[in-house]
Amino acid sequence: MKLRQKIILFAVLPLLIALCAIALTVRHHGISLAKQERKVIEPAYLATKDAELKNYVAIAKRALAHLYESGRTDEATKAEAKKILEKLEYGEDGYFFLYDLNGNLLMHPKLKDWVGRNLWNIPDAKGNMVVRELTLLARKGGGFFDYVWPKYSTGAGDHIPKRAYAIDLPAWGWMLGSGVYLDDVDSALSEIDTKVSKNIDDTMLWIAGIAFMSTVAIFLGLMLNIKERTSLDDKLSSANTELK
Repeated sequence: MKLRQKIILFAVLPLLIALCAIALTVRHHGISLAKQERKVIEPAYLATKDAELKNYVAIAKRALAHLYESGRTDEATKAEAKKILEKLEYGEDGYFFLYDLNGNLLMHPKLKDWVGRNLWNIPDAKGNMVVRELTLLARKGGGFFDYVWPKYSTGAGDHIPKRAYAIDLPAWGWMLGSGVYLDDVDSALSEIDTKVSKNIDDTMLWIAGIAFMSTVAIFLGLMLNIKERTSLDDKLSSANTELK
């Protein structure tokens, strides 16, 4: 390798190695920060959904209070309660459902044809025994359960992640619950991931641009210096020849 090539190589190579190391470090820390951000934001979103669900179920329970707290357990009173719940809706996909504690569907505004069926052993698309789990949670004082369920407002039949909250009405032997879809949470988190990825890519492009410009500047500077040095060497060689 000629001296000129060695000079260029040893001047440019350390710079490129340093910039590559910086780029990899920035990318690694960017990805780590994105994961940490997701871990912080996701529970916050879900906590909001949980509070929202509890409030909805509490509202439904208050709507039945004048009937449930009357002490009546006749079928006419229960039928009136079912009608009230069937008309209670919020948003496009917000509704309430009723089961007895054996898993028999008593009221569901979107599945009217299924009323009377036992869904205790019917799984969702991922194998979760939704009614069974919600009933067991309701018997323990109430709880949340995640599963997948069709989103009726879209009409597509796709099974969307959903979270439900259920409580029991022991005097009537009922499980009362409601659920919210979590696709908006997934969309929000995906949007955050997209923005973070874009920021990382933009940073990588800036580093690549800086590396390119620095390499060009160093190369041109070295070429100019080498050219001048070569010219001086030629003059010195010529002078030595004349002197000899």
